[in-house]
Formats: sequence, C-alpha cells, structure tokens
Amino acid sequence: MIFLLGILTIAITPFQFPPWRYPGQFFWSCIIPVVPFILVFDGLVSSLRTRTPKEVLQLLKGCGADGEGWETISGHEMHTFPIGYLTWSIGMKKCGKRWADVAAEFR
Repeated sequence: MIFLLGILTIAITPFQFPPWRYPGQFFWSCIIPVVPFILVFDGLVSSLRTRTPKEVLQLLKGCGADGEGWETISGHEMHTFPIGYLTWSIGMKKCGKRWADVAAEFR
C-alpha cells in the first residue's frame, strides 16, 4: 500500500504541477524520483515504528503514571480492503457507566 504512494506521486505530479510552471517539482518527482522515494521511505519507517496495544499498555505502566481508576480497550479494524488496517487504543476514566456501553459507541 505504501509503495502505491510513490507510483501515484510520479503519475500525478505532471498534472498537479505542470512541468513548464514547476520544473523543479517535475525534475525531482519524475526525472530523478527523489520525492517519491522519500515519501515511500518515510511511510515504511513509520509503519515499522507502530506499537501493538500490548506495547502501549506496557509504556503506560512503565512511565510511572497512576493507572488507578482507568480502563483501556483496543481493537484492530480494516479501513481499506484488503490490506489497510488500523490498530487503536482508548483509555477512559471509570465513571460509573458500563464500559461495554461506552465501547459500543466507538464501533
């Protein structure tokens, strides 16, 4: 999915930035594709830095913050078929509401 960003950058640049008005943009995007390479590289590195919900909870517990009175839920949802997934975590202070009711609002 991230590699499509580089291909789309090369394909769309001549239409978004006409070469006669923006020769630098055209040169660095299509002739020597530095801009698409940087976009793909940044996307890959950002993807490798993502944390699982378990790792997020370990960070919260390890930072010294008081976790008393808090509940957390997390999930894994598809946003772009077939390979686009989003992992989410929510922390909520216990307030008397049933957690299942609050969690149902996010689904």
